[in-house]
Amino acid sequence: MTITIDKNGRIFFGVEGQFVRDKMVRDMAGKYQVGLTEAQIKEFSLTSTFGSDIRQLGAYLDLSATERQKLTNNGVPCDTANKGENNQLRDWIAFARYANMPNPMRIAIKGDNDANAESIKRVIATLQDQNINKFNLVTGLEAKPDLSLFL
Repeated sequence: MTITIDKNGRIFFGVEGQFVRDKMVRDMAGKYQVGLTEAQIKEFSLTSTFGSDIRQLGAYLDLSATERQKLTNNGVPCDTANKGENNQLRDWIAFARYANMPNPMRIAIKGDNDANAESIKRVIATLQDQNINKFNLVTGLEAKPDLSLFL
């Protein structure tokens, strides 16, 4: 499982395995009552990483690969305030882990020097909310990071 955070604080999510992605998206669509066609589910199962609200996922999947690359996504919602009422990242993580059972998932949080520290904190809080305390933090460092941002 890879959670990527860009410099604008947008969160992108990806897991390996077509079967895992298929089961995960079906579970998410059921929870959020989003109607996805079999063609959209198949397309999602072939997509390694995405960054959109589940409610806009169908429209995103209907676009061609070229159109998707031009699109500016808002990222996966990860609201840790207000009791996490719109923390779709939490649900993607839970359903991905469930779909991959009994095998544990290795989790990586990726960001570069310009990654938004507040977004990284929200992702870590979301993981810890699910009792996930073991993950890799992957950065493209050119300078020593200020670790005080995460404390």
